[in-house]
Amino acid sequence: MILSSIYHLITMIPQILSPPFIPLQHALLANKLKSNGGKTEFLEISKMHQPASSTNPTLLIGSNSVTTSETAKNLGITFDNHMSLIPHVQSLCKAANFQLFRVTRICKYLTPEATSTLVHLLIMSRLDYCNTILFGLPNNQINKLQLSMNSTTRLTCGIKIFDHITPAIRELHWLPVEQLIKFKILCLTFKAINGLTPDYITNLNKPYSPPGTLVCRPDAVVCP
Repeated sequence: MILSSIYHLITMIPQILSPPFIPLQHALLANKLKSNGGKTEFLEISKMHQPASSTNPTLLIGSNSVTTSETAKNLGITFDNHMSLIPHVQSLCKAANFQLFRVTRICKYLTPEATSTLVHLLIMSRLDYCNTILFGLPNNQINKLQLSMNSTTRLTCGIKIFDHITPAIRELHWLPVEQLIKFKILCLTFKAINGLTPDYITNLNKPYSPPGTLVCRPDAVVCP
């Protein structure tokens, strides 16, 4: 119900925008959503090399006036006004490296099993959380996350900085960041095809009707 209400609210936003103030609270209540003006963040999304509108719209939620910001956080993901996700990658690397520093200081007092548990809990869980939204990012951003994973691997396996990292990652049965993102997308697609996901995800898959004859079975091709 909440997702459906959010969808209807998003479709209503273009109709209720009236700069410089936008009375949004009534629209939220009508869709069974509770507003919190003190924690509300508002993004005006535009292209990377295209400036945003000069009207500077403002949301009026209760007695709080919310102006546009460059970044906004939702469910732990930092979105920016260009949807480049660069601030999210930066904050993710910063948090992972900080936790890695903390574990490094105490790892000499821990058993290998305890170190591995802390690494999975504090670092790898952050790199794995909602990483499917990072699909398609430039390699220079993915490489930043891969460097954090490499440092985590060295700590877990106790290898030196000049040792080759790929055998250690395979030994831990981990996937590199780019392959991990693709693997999660493929798992979600497989579950959606076989009806193992909620309807709002399953309905996104549409059978593909090829214009000609395919070598594989035509009923096995799905267009996401």
